[in-house]
Amino acid sequence: MHTIRDDLRATLARSGVDLLPMPQVASRIMALAFDPSSEAAQLADLIQRDPSLAGQLMRVANAPLYRGREQIESLQQAITWLGMGEVQNLAVALAVRGQVFKATGHEVDVDEMWRESLATAMWAQEIGRARDRDSDVAYLCGLLHAIGRVAVVRVLSTVEAQQRMVCDARTFSLLLDEFEQEFAVPVLNEWQLPRRVSAAVLGWRSYERVSDFREDAAVTHAARQLATASLHPALLQVDYLLSNPVFAELQVDQAALEGLLQRSDEIRAFVMGF
Repeated sequence: MHTIRDDLRATLARSGVDLLPMPQVASRIMALAFDPSSEAAQLADLIQRDPSLAGQLMRVANAPLYRGREQIESLQQAITWLGMGEVQNLAVALAVRGQVFKATGHEVDVDEMWRESLATAMWAQEIGRARDRDSDVAYLCGLLHAIGRVAVVRVLSTVEAQQRMVCDARTFSLLLDEFEQEFAVPVLNEWQLPRRVSAAVLGWRSYERVSDFREDAAVTHAARQLATASLHPALLQVDYLLSNPVFAELQVDQAALEGLLQRSDEIRAFVMGF
């Protein structure tokens, strides 16, 4: 009997199927981010070509988490105040949020995935800074860590519409778990992301089995734990978090973790209002 799994596998098997197109502006901004010769003026010019993105970026840049004592009134001022890397991160997040994290009939599910992804990105950035590592790459790993899951939801949404049916909650969850990795691979290949990012996206759940770029996968794993805890404060307990061996692997002890968690309220408020 034909099943929804057959439809998902058929989608994967079709050559040339674009499971999840990357927003063009996000692609260009990421190209700048990995180009050591890029300049702030190029970034500002690129963002200004998309008035909607520029307006959203200014709104986010003036959120309490980022703004100083004075209102940020221009992209150049935002880049000067926040830095090129931070503005690139925010611009990519906004572009991805608007064009990738969407699926008809599953708006609540995708919104939850978005909040978890943004929170994971912000915690990965915090861990990267604490470890004196490339925090912008850590942010991107966190932001995209669930991209395979998002691709599955989008395809499921299309299949459900075609078949005029809706998956029950248990089947929906099982399908996400079953196909997340398989859908992530073609998306990452299509997007041509740096190997560090791809390794983290594919390996964060089982970072201990990752050989190349294991630290990126481990940081993403730890960031996801912090994201889940910060979005569900009942889980925001130091002993509970430290029971996960990833923090020992990253040499994040109790004092370091308590220091990181001081930003929990800020990050949660920012994510919920993004």
